[in-house]
Parts: sequence; C-alpha cells; structure tokens
Amino acid sequence: MIEKIKSREEFARVINDRSYKVGLEIGVRHGGYSLHLLENSRLDILYSIDVWLVSYAGNYNRTLTKCMDGANVLKAAVLALEKHSQRSVIIRSDAQKICPLFADGYFDFIHIDGAHKYQYITKDMEMFWPKMKAGGLFSGHDYCRRHANGPYQAANEFAEKHGLELGVTADRRYPSWYFEKP
Repeated sequence: MIEKIKSREEFARVINDRSYKVGLEIGVRHGGYSLHLLENSRLDILYSIDVWLVSYAGNYNRTLTKCMDGANVLKAAVLALEKHSQRSVIIRSDAQKICPLFADGYFDFIHIDGAHKYQYITKDMEMFWPKMKAGGLFSGHDYCRRHANGPYQAANEFAEKHGLELGVTADRRYPSWYFEKP
C-alpha cells in the first residue's frame, strides 16, 4: 500500500521512490501540474492529454484571464512543457478516444483532472484502469464536497467496486484521491 500522501505535489516523490517510468495526466489545461511532474520526477515520459476546448470560462487560475480560448490555453501548455520535450508528449484529444491506443499495463502513474462531471470521470477511470501496471498509482484531483457529484462520488464508488483502499491527500481546499493497483 502507498503510504499517506499529504498533497498531490508529493505524487512526484512517490513516482521517484517507486521508480515509475511512464505517466499520464488527463486534463492538463495550462500545463502547470504536468510541468510539476516533469520537473520533480524521474519519469521517462509523461503524456499530457486534454481537449483544449474552444473556450474556458471562469477563474480557474488567477494567472489566466477570465475567459481564454482553447488555442491560447493549449499554447500556454506547450510553452510550459517545451523545455521537457524529450520526456513530454502533449496530445489534444478526448482521453476516451485516445485510450485504446495505449496497451494494457502500460502506465505506472495516471492522474485524472479533466471534466469534473461524474459520467466523464467514471468513464475515464474505467477505461484507463486496465492501462495501469500492477503496483501503479491511479489518482485524480478535486476530491471535495464542492465536486460531490463528480470526483468525490466517482472515486468512492470506484474504490468500493474494485475493493481498493482509497487514499486522500490532506490538501485543505482541493484534495486528491489515489489508489494503488493490486
């Protein structure tokens, strides 16, 4: 079992401690978390997948304007990750459409932070679970009451369905969930 993890930033330490080599982030937006993983882990390769929609409304990150078009957000991600281009693969696609291209048991680490609606998260979890190696770290962001009908519900149900021990980071505002694949 993976030890208690205080914040999602610590996933990079777990990646290093367990010598994970292949990672995936679903829902990249401007690339901040993918950049954190690339700068703080020894992954050989990180796939960063997002649809980069036509527009993003709301104040997702104070460094982004109130509403940015998807092309500009994609451009920000590319610029953020370009110094790690030898280890970074950026894919503009719906994760569920690209999932069949990856072999089962391919990933050591998967982090889901895409659409926060229950039906999308559960579909991502079910589709990508077989893509995880045994002993891999399967995780996602925003495990909180604010998203009770999304990541929170999906992670709880997935853990129960698969008999997994659910871990939750101690982040106060937006904790992350995680499991180890048996």
